[in-house]
Formats: sequence, C-alpha cells, structure tokens
Amino acid sequence: MSETGPPLKDVIKRRRLELGWTQQQLANRAGTSIATIASLETGRTKEPYKLREIFRVLGLDWVEDRSPPLLDATDEELVREVGRRLGHAAELEMRGYLGRKRTIQAEHTDSISQDDNDVASA
Repeated sequence: MSETGPPLKDVIKRRRLELGWTQQQLANRAGTSIATIASLETGRTKEPYKLREIFRVLGLDWVEDRSPPLLDATDEELVREVGRRLGHAAELEMRGYLGRKRTIQAEHTDSISQDDNDVASA
C-alpha cells in the first residue's frame, strides 16, 4: 500500500479541530479515553482497534483522502497499514488484538460444533 495522503494522526486531529471538539469530546463520542485520542494524535496508540469507531464519529470514511480503503482489507493488510501509519508499537498491539479476536472466534466455533454434536447424538 502506498501512502497518498497525510499521516493518520494528522487526519484525525485536523477533523477533530474542524468540528471544534476537544480530545475529551471526541473520546466521549467514540467510547474511548482521552489518552487514546492523545496517543493517536501523536502517532502512538495502545488501542488501534478503536480507529474505525473514531473515524465513524468524526464523519470520515475509514481512509478519507488517503491510500487504498481498508474496510475490505485483510487482517494482515490492516495490521501493516496501522504499523505504517502509527508505528511499530501500534502494529504489535493490533497483532495482539487480532490474535485475541481469532482465539475467541475459534472458541465460539468449537462451542457451536460441540452443541451441534450434542443435539445430533441426542
């Protein structure tokens, strides 16, 4: 993915300021903390999975005025793009989040399969 626009941190801050919102107001609307917003706006984050909600609240497309849209991106493409835009620490955090998500999904799928087996054997 090639970069064609400003860094993500600048997109978020510019739009927040256009709306006349404080970091606290954006955090409240996005259901996150002011620390997360501050981290995003300085290029560091501990919660990259909040990005889509923050973009939604700001009224932005996921990558408005930016390189290829990520709504249809694979998890790996999303992780690489988060790393490119926000740095290595954010990429590692995103990988951890997606790993936890996959584990939960696998456990849920196993649970459903077990329920189906129980029903079939009854």
